[in-house]
Amino acid sequence: AQKIFSEDIWFRWRYNIRLQAVLAEYWIAKGNPELAQKHAEASEKLARSHQSKKHRAWALKILGEIALLKDNVSNSQKYYDEALSILTINPCPTITWKVLKARADLAKKLGDETGSDDFRGRARTIVNNLADSVTEDKIRTIFLKSRTVESI
Repeated sequence: AQKIFSEDIWFRWRYNIRLQAVLAEYWIAKGNPELAQKHAEASEKLARSHQSKKHRAWALKILGEIALLKDNVSNSQKYYDEALSILTINPCPTITWKVLKARADLAKKLGDETGSDDFRGRARTIVNNLADSVTEDKIRTIFLKSRTVESI
């Protein structure tokens, strides 16, 4: 991504938003929420300044994950709900179902089984609609059997 960033001046801004998000995810996986937050905030700021709604929603989802890692449940909920609010106005099913799943997991952690079931059901509906749009059986099956989808 950094190589492309230096070569492609037309979409440099979009590559950088995505690069910052991926670096945030990397640092989450490495167990460094401080560095993860730095990159997630950079991604969110870039997405906001370029009015890229889906990238902003994704950055907010990552910030929600980081807040949860830091045991800041109220901030986690705030970030997830803000991402869902953006996605309600600017639909992006490939991101929305993942945010809904994260929000369902948070609701369950808070003991809100009804809320968890609602968010999870909405995520499943989107996943099923996405799967129905795939015409090749093998690809549809791979998607539906993926660990992330099966964890809904």
